[in-house]
Amino acid sequence: TVHDLGWLREQGLDDALVRRAARGEPTLGICGGFQMMCTSIVDGVENPDGVTGDPVRVDGLGIFDADVEFGEEKVLYLVSIRGSYGAEWLSDFNMGNAADYDMDAIDHEGFMRAADEIIEDLSARLTEEYSENPDVQVALLFTGHSRGAATANLAASYADDMTSGLRPLTTLENIYCYTFATPEVTQFDNTGEALYNNIFNIMNPSDLVPRLPLASWGYTRYGRDLWLPGYGDATFNDHYADMQAAFEENVGAECPYVPEDRAQVDAFIEKLGEQIPTQDDLVSAGGIASLIQDLAVDLDPVRVLYGHYPGVYIAWMQVIDADDLRSS
Repeated sequence: TVHDLGWLREQGLDDALVRRAARGEPTLGICGGFQMMCTSIVDGVENPDGVTGDPVRVDGLGIFDADVEFGEEKVLYLVSIRGSYGAEWLSDFNMGNAADYDMDAIDHEGFMRAADEIIEDLSARLTEEYSENPDVQVALLFTGHSRGAATANLAASYADDMTSGLRPLTTLENIYCYTFATPEVTQFDNTGEALYNNIFNIMNPSDLVPRLPLASWGYTRYGRDLWLPGYGDATFNDHYADMQAAFEENVGAECPYVPEDRAQVDAFIEKLGEQIPTQDDLVSAGGIASLIQDLAVDLDPVRVLYGHYPGVYIAWMQVIDADDLRSS
């Protein structure tokens, strides 16, 4: 890329491209072409003369506010975790009790068991990988939707924790996690530490699932919470029609989710917290009966779950930029 950028400049094409982009005219860069259009390029493979050697930094065309840095080749392990299948959804209610572990807080037990299985399997696979190639660079990408998102969130946090131990799965900078429609997963209060800044949770404000178990019961998520544009947000009207069109293009049917359900979800969560103030109240017969009653009276569960569909999340992600996500 660096060598080709030098050729581009020798031909005088760099100024022409910069001027074209400045006029707002379409300027397409593919692969190395995109890299040349960034602010800078750091290349450890070649120097401007095309000879391999120490990393060099050269200025790009500056059309995109981004920097490109080439590193060593890595082996990527994609850890993609499906949502609930069959009776697996029952584990969503298995939150566990910290007292059973003589602890003040625990991770959600149902999600924790699934995450533990994944880390155990991943550890065995990577042990074999490293034994065959001790110098290999491994990157881990965790992702999932709904129950799979909760499991991915916990598994990534465990992988992060292991980076300071004797048997890390890989280095911290090589761990990535993106989850969607993520339930609350833990009662621990260290979830916002910088260690977990590589975990991103993307959620729909009209989706009930990311609001459970309740934050008022002490639950939260590891990493950073990011919210899709929701009804009433400044950027919602800018993208909603495009999201509907993307959904219909992907699925072949009109998008059924109702963004206005955000208000009903907010009201339901507030009322649920008032009627069932603690997790212990939930497991009582009265608590469960109250939960069912509230679902039947205050919400249309089927309609609200439309906002939880993977297709809704996919369509939103296709039509927005990172700046359109709201942090919390």
